[in-house]
Amino acid sequence: MSGQTRNHKGLRSRGTAIVEFVLAAAFIYTPLVLGTMVVGVNIIRSIQVTQVNRDAGHMFARGVDFSAATNRTMLTYIASGLNLTAGGKSVVILTSILKVGPTECASCLNLHKTVITRQIRIGNTALRASAYGTPTVDGTGAVSNYLTNPLAVTTTFDPAVMTLGEGEIAYVAETYYRSSELDLPGFMTGTGVFARGIF
Repeated sequence: MSGQTRNHKGLRSRGTAIVEFVLAAAFIYTPLVLGTMVVGVNIIRSIQVTQVNRDAGHMFARGVDFSAATNRTMLTYIASGLNLTAGGKSVVILTSILKVGPTECASCLNLHKTVITRQIRIGNTALRASAYGTPTVDGTGAVSNYLTNPLAVTTTFDPAVMTLGEGEIAYVAETYYRSSELDLPGFMTGTGVFARGIF
């Protein structure tokens, strides 16, 4: 076999290797790289959501009234980058939950039950509801007649999440961010980040 024939076969095998690499890159490496980018950005968003959730929960537990416009504006500023607006990509739900005991009422309908006494929803409330219920609230977030209102009772908190003693109050913060910019149609949709804190 002459040297020319050997060189011709070597060039053909190199061309085949390039085609195989391009196909492997298109079908294997591209989804891996895109998936890594999506997971990486969601980790960054997760850190932001957790921090906003923690800050909002601490302030709510210490008595900051988020029904006031100035305090909502402050929370929106803290959550900059998460688009915490009425038509935005995130929602913060702050809920105070009470285990009704005899000191709250001696013989009311919700005695010995866990009730939502207040709930404030900030941002795009259509994205997600609270995992503990969404009772009707007034302009300040207060649930009217929570001692007798059966719609104020939450059965998904005590004892499933935390056991409360009678008269104890838990302040719960839930934050959700819908990361639609990371959706890959046909591959991964409905991505989002959720955080919950109990104070």
